[in-house]
Amino acid sequence: MSRLCLRSWREALILDCFATFVLALALSPAVRAADIDIKLPIDQVLVYPQSAEISRRGEITIPAGTSRLILHGLPDPIDAGSLRVIAESRNVRLGGIEIEKIVDTQFVSEAERTLRRRYADIQDQKLAQQDDIATAQTQLKLLDAIAAAPADREGRSVIDAASLSPTLATMGTNAAAARAKIRAANIATRSLDDQLAAAKAELDKVVTSRKSTSEVRATVEATAAVTLPIVVVYRVGDAGWQWLYEARLDSQAKRVSIFRQASIRQGSGEDWQGVEVAVTTAKPRQDAGTPEVESLFLTLSDPRMVGTSASDLEEIVVTGSRRMGRSFRAAKEDQPDDAPVITAEEFATDFVSEFRIPGRISIPANRQTRLYPVSEESFEATLVARAVMSVEPAARLEATFDFQKDSPSEAGRVQLYRDGAYVGNAVLPLLLPGTQVRVPFGIDDRIRIAVREERAESGRRGMTGRQMLVEHRRRYEITNFHAMALPIEIIDRVPVPKDSGIRVEILQGATSPTQKDLDGKAGVLLWRLEGAPRKTETIRHLYAVRYPADKELTEAEEAD
Repeated sequence: MSRLCLRSWREALILDCFATFVLALALSPAVRAADIDIKLPIDQVLVYPQSAEISRRGEITIPAGTSRLILHGLPDPIDAGSLRVIAESRNVRLGGIEIEKIVDTQFVSEAERTLRRRYADIQDQKLAQQDDIATAQTQLKLLDAIAAAPADREGRSVIDAASLSPTLATMGTNAAAARAKIRAANIATRSLDDQLAAAKAELDKVVTSRKSTSEVRATVEATAAVTLPIVVVYRVGDAGWQWLYEARLDSQAKRVSIFRQASIRQGSGEDWQGVEVAVTTAKPRQDAGTPEVESLFLTLSDPRMVGTSASDLEEIVVTGSRRMGRSFRAAKEDQPDDAPVITAEEFATDFVSEFRIPGRISIPANRQTRLYPVSEESFEATLVARAVMSVEPAARLEATFDFQKDSPSEAGRVQLYRDGAYVGNAVLPLLLPGTQVRVPFGIDDRIRIAVREERAESGRRGMTGRQMLVEHRRRYEITNFHAMALPIEIIDRVPVPKDSGIRVEILQGATSPTQKDLDGKAGVLLWRLEGAPRKTETIRHLYAVRYPADKELTEAEEAD
C-alpha cells in the first residue's frame, strides 16, 4: 500500500471517529436538555388589596440528567421579579429560567373569544336588517317616482287604461310589502340593540384585549429519575380585595357584634377554579425602602415681588413604608361543626394579618364582587346619644367598646343594624388593639332637642363706637323619652379668633362644658348629661364676639 493511500485511510478513520463522538455528545442528556411540557393548575391564591399572588402546583416526572420544563399559557405581561420556580426535592437542582412572550392571532381568554364572536354576530345581523331597510326604501322611492310621472315627454300616458288597475294594485301591494319590511326590520333592530348592550356588558366583565401569553422555561438537573412536586409562583394585577363590615347592636343586651367580610374581585384573565384563597392586609410597594432626608435651607426674598416662578416653589413629600407580609400558608384546620357561619382562619403578626377562606372556592375572571365571611366578634358596649348641634339638632345613638383583639382591623364601609333594623351605613375607622371604638347606629327619635333663641344684643360699642359686638344666645332643652336612662352628649362650638383684633367671650349664665377642645379641635365643646328617663335638661350656649367696627368679620371652617 502506498504512503498516500495509508495517509488517506488514517484521515478517514479519524474523521469517522470524530463524527461518532460528536453524534454521541449531541445525543447525551447532559449536553442536550430534553423539553418536558408541564401542566400546573392554579392551586393557591394570595390576594393583596390591589394584586394577587398565584401559585401553580403539580407533580411531574423528571428523567436523570438535564431537562427543560416548559409551562405554557401564563399571563402576559408577567412580573419577572415575582416569578419563582420551586422544585421540592433534594435530588433536583434548578438552573436558569427563561420567559418568552408568545403572540397569537386570537384573544387568549376563551370567554372573551366567545363573547366577541357573539357580539360580532349580532352586529352582522343588525347590518343585515339595515340593508333590508335601505332596499325597501329604494323600492318606495321607485314607486313614488312612477306615481309622480304617469306621462312621457310628449304628454302621452305611460300606462294605458287597460293596465291601469293591475298596475295600481301591484304598486299598492309592493308599497305595502316594502313598508311592512321596514317596520319588521326596525323591530328586529331594536331587539338586536338590546342584545348588543347585553353582550357588551358581559364582554366588559372579562375583556383583557390580550393576544399574547407568557411561556416559562426552567432548566433542571436530576441525579436520578424522580417524581416530585413543582410550584410556579407569580403576581398578577387586576385583582384585589377590601373589607366590608356589618355592625349589629342589641340595645337590650348592650352588645355590638362586628361581622367582617372580604370582598374579592379579579379580572386577571385566569379563572381561579377550585383553589385555596387567602387575603392579606400587606400592601406591597414598588419602593418599600425608607426615604432619604435632604437638608432644608431657608432664604429671604423681597415681599414686593408679585410673580413667583414655578422653579422657586418646592414641594416636600413625606412618604412611608410598610413591611411586606409573609407568604400564603397552606396549612388547613377543620372548622367546628356547630359554627353558624364558616369564617376565615386568621394568621397574624405584628405587621400583617392573613385570612384563609375555608375550603376550595372558584372565582372567575369577570371582575364581579364575591363576599366571603372572615370573622364574627362580639363586644360589651356602652350606649350614649350624641348630637352635633352645628350640623342638626338630632341625637344619634352610639355604642362604645374596647377593641380587645390581638391584631388590628382595617378601615372600611360598615352597614349598621339596630335591634335587627337597618339604619344606614358609615365609615368604620382603623381599629387598633386596646383602643376605644365608637360606632354610630342612626338617629335616636326618642331623644328630643328643642333649640330656643334668647334675646341677644348686637351693634357698635364703646364711647367712639369703634367696637362691634355680636352676641349668640341659645338654649338647648334635651328630653330623654326612653324608659331607661341614657347618657347624652351635646357638641357645639365657639369661634376661635385668628386675629388679635377679635375677642370671643363666654357670657355670664352659660352652662360650663364637660370638655373643651374635644378631640384636640379648638373651640369644640362637649356637654355630658345624665339622660334620666322623661326628664328635660337644659344647656345655655352663650358667647359674644367683639371686633373692630371698620373691619368685616368672616368665618370659615378649617380641619385641625
